[in-house]
Amino acid sequence: MRAFWQAAHQKVLLDESWLSALLSQPPSPPAPRPVEELRSPIPVFAPPAGGPRVDWGDALDVPSFYGREQELALLSHWVLQEGCRVVSVLGMGGIGKSALVVNAMRRMAVHFHVVIFRSLRDAPACETLVEECLKVLAPQPLNLAPADLEHCLSLLLKHLREQRVLLVLDNLESLLSEGEVRGHLRPGYEGYARLLRRVGETGHSSCLLLTSREKPAELRALEGSRSPVRVLRLVGLEAAACEQLLAEHELVGSPEEQARLVEAYMGNPLALNIVAETIADLFGGAIGPFLQEGMVVFGNIAELLDEQFARLSALEQMVLSWLAIMREPVTLEELLAVLVMPLPRVQVLEAVDGLRRRSLIERGQRPGSFTLQSVVLDYVTAHLVERVVGEIQQGWLSLLIQHGL
Repeated sequence: MRAFWQAAHQKVLLDESWLSALLSQPPSPPAPRPVEELRSPIPVFAPPAGGPRVDWGDALDVPSFYGREQELALLSHWVLQEGCRVVSVLGMGGIGKSALVVNAMRRMAVHFHVVIFRSLRDAPACETLVEECLKVLAPQPLNLAPADLEHCLSLLLKHLREQRVLLVLDNLESLLSEGEVRGHLRPGYEGYARLLRRVGETGHSSCLLLTSREKPAELRALEGSRSPVRVLRLVGLEAAACEQLLAEHELVGSPEEQARLVEAYMGNPLALNIVAETIADLFGGAIGPFLQEGMVVFGNIAELLDEQFARLSALEQMVLSWLAIMREPVTLEELLAVLVMPLPRVQVLEAVDGLRRRSLIERGQRPGSFTLQSVVLDYVTAHLVERVVGEIQQGWLSLLIQHGL
């Protein structure tokens, strides 16, 4: 069975017609389905009489939260009604993944016996994380052999079956390898692969809720619209939520100016908060003069994109550079045609798929076409110019030759 799933996974990575069709489809969240469509029954637990036992860990305090009611409703349906075992919330940095899952966690907590939140930003060892969870689930001392991960995982699954647990793991991308397209775990963190597989494959009544900028390879073969493993890809805030965010910063501008500002930053709440503070401080809250300056990427916004760019493979970075040079939606055929150094078609397809999964490219209007998000376009253009200038100053021409400049 696992070999079958791996074969299916390989097809998803390499099937050009699949990617073309995917890029041509309008985004639409999966519609909620009745509980009876699940393949296996969900054990029914009464809500805990004294309320859930909670360990919020270092969960974010979210004083301002905008919109996302549709996403919250979908998460609640998947977790509470459909009994999904693993739900991943994916999206680029600053899009609001952590804020969403913290709000969802607090709303759904009453339906669970135990709620645990842990951040993976500092990349704890899997053994450490599981032992911490077991201490919350079983407060009595445990006699665990050092690094006995399999035994710890078995104990964890036992608790996930016997009571309803909501385990939230934030920033999973911290455990993934940089510079490769498939979302594999870093050396030394393979234990998390076993954790993800066992929680996703084993029947239980609990839920593991994840956030990540990238999709872990271990879940790609398990997920599906009728599977107990689901993925919610987070995009920018809807217009009304963006309007509320800008209003809280007391920005002034016409509806057209507000729409241009939101479009420039893809509705990314972190980017909009950063730029709103700049507009308030330097432009007296007036959106129009800021837009006239043509500044899109600066300060913390550049740092946010630096982090994302640094995690890409060399081929993914090259594809981004070519998309910035072309500056309009292109198909895979058109991209392959302009490459100065011919590359295997399958490698370019994998790179495009990786960029799509990281939310760095978006669908164009033509079927099968794709292009850069506007803020990403400006960032990559500036990054490419800076590198080319640096090479020229040192007497090198590799980037100029590589990109036919």
